[in-house]
Amino acid sequence: MRDTDILDQLAGGRPIVHLSHPRQRTSGEIGVLRHDGAITAICAHRADLPHLPASLSELTALQRLDLGNNRLAELPPLPPSLRELYVHDNHLIRLPRLPRLHVLDANRNRLTEVSAIRDVSFVYLAGNHLTAPPDTSGVRYLNVGDNPLGDLGVTDAAVEELRAEHAELTSVRFEGLPELRELSLRNN
Repeated sequence: MRDTDILDQLAGGRPIVHLSHPRQRTSGEIGVLRHDGAITAICAHRADLPHLPASLSELTALQRLDLGNNRLAELPPLPPSLRELYVHDNHLIRLPRLPRLHVLDANRNRLTEVSAIRDVSFVYLAGNHLTAPPDTSGVRYLNVGDNPLGDLGVTDAAVEELRAEHAELTSVRFEGLPELRELSLRNN
């Protein structure tokens, strides 16, 4: 399927606008950045999207996807080229298999568990329904605050900053965190 067909399915009649840089944010429109004709970034922030096309994984040059503040309950398979995924403020109950991301922002969803996260530098999972933090490896920043964790155990040697505020913590276990520089466990 062509990129333009996938984009039309995603937009569902919503306006499509050109982004001037990958981090530009639109609201209510579908913003697209192309490089050499291929789609490299999509911003569908506050576009009232209830679902995404399954063909999204065919956007082989897509590196940044901002789907924050929509009505998404699930995500289709993601393109392996994706490096930044912003799905905060949706209704997600699970995440699909993740490609090699640099940033994952899934704050304020309905996640009850998250499968292992490997080599994602920045992971935002605050404001979900997690009862245990995800198994991580190679994660530098981890935010699991505002989840009913109860117990927090972290052994990822790469963690530099860990935030678990308002997480109903009753016990904490840390093992081998040589890079830890900032720890926030307020209001537990």
